[in-house]
Amino acid sequence: MTVNFNTQIDNKPSVLLENMTPRPQQQIAALKTSTPVDKIDLQTTPKKKGFVQKIKDFIGSCKKIGVNINEYTKSTFKGIGQGFFVGSGAFTIATIARLAKKKEIGNMPKVVGVMAGVTTLAANLWTASLNANERKAGVDHRWTQTPTITK
Repeated sequence: MTVNFNTQIDNKPSVLLENMTPRPQQQIAALKTSTPVDKIDLQTTPKKKGFVQKIKDFIGSCKKIGVNINEYTKSTFKGIGQGFFVGSGAFTIATIARLAKKKEIGNMPKVVGVMAGVTTLAANLWTASLNANERKAGVDHRWTQTPTITK
């Protein structure tokens, strides 16, 4: 089987071509008089911030850093504590299950316990990330009239 790539296929029915209306003259004129790219003023710079606004931005940045440190520290210690208890529980359950089957204990309960503990820690850190983002949004809107969410 051979395919000829030089053939031209017209997918548009001739009825559509006949019913098409040309653009109005105003639209065509507007397209011709649009500003060329080389004539755009590239010298405009954003308004410079004043001294007071720079101080406010610096204070806001420091607050955001404090929010991040606070949330991640809380969640790290909380995750370590919860991970220890969850890991210990998983270790105990896996050990009892192995003993009930009269098998050698081996390394499997240790692995299960560590995986459960690390998963708990990771879940706490992920929650801390979400909480920190929510609290940082409140810091961003510190000088607006809308109420902010604080915990």
